[in-house]
Amino acid sequence: MKILKSFLLGVTSFLSFMTVFMITKVSAFNNPVINGDLGGNGAGGVDAATSGATFVSYFVSLWQAFIVIGAVMVLIYFLWGSIEWITAGADTAIVEKARNRITQAMIGLFVLIGSFVIIEFVSHLFFGDEFSILNLEFIAPAPAEEASLEKFDFFAPPVAYAVELNIGDTAAGRNLPGTADYNSADGEAGFGKLLSKVLNIVLVIGALIVFMYLIWGGVEWITAGGDATKTEAARNKITQSMIGLIVLAATVALFIMIQNFLDLEILTFTF
Repeated sequence: MKILKSFLLGVTSFLSFMTVFMITKVSAFNNPVINGDLGGNGAGGVDAATSGATFVSYFVSLWQAFIVIGAVMVLIYFLWGSIEWITAGADTAIVEKARNRITQAMIGLFVLIGSFVIIEFVSHLFFGDEFSILNLEFIAPAPAEEASLEKFDFFAPPVAYAVELNIGDTAAGRNLPGTADYNSADGEAGFGKLLSKVLNIVLVIGALIVFMYLIWGGVEWITAGGDATKTEAARNKITQSMIGLIVLAATVALFIMIQNFLDLEILTFTF
């Protein structure tokens, strides 16, 4: 109940903030003292701000960063919990801690998915059919930006990625993300490339740990010699390893399903 109240309070505050922001924005556009520097350089800046292109570009950049960070944190906590579960053996305290970690990550996942529904509603309310926040496509930066990021290839932040927008000629005119230059780029770079590699390594390590614990449990069972305590410890080790393996595999499958459902490509996995 406490979590639900906090979530509802957060949603209400967010919608109130968005409403106030939009009212302020509209009032500013009607102000006759607006100069040419609003939203960009020269007269084009006024057009971009008035059309909403400037607001959209800033909003999407921030939203993209939050979504990437949130989704990656959910995945990391799932993996963390599954590896803890694998290595728990007969320690019930560690099993409980791993279970709680996975449960909290699951709640965070539902909140993250629920936020998409809320944002889509707000997006439709303020932008109509011209723009949908759910039509985000995480692709590599344009060639020029990619060249400038080469020496920081593994340290480029999430916002360095281009975002696919559909806001008409204004985007193309101001070279905003979503133009042909960005769409022509291919491959991965920066933050996503590093993170995908790291998570693939974590998955391999997790699978190897499962394998080792299964062998360890099997050897303990063989050498138990009828000792009920040793047999129980071996059984727990094998059981927790198998549960951890299932959680590990389910984590990747769930993350991929969510990406496909929301039409996002935050991370790619190689097997």
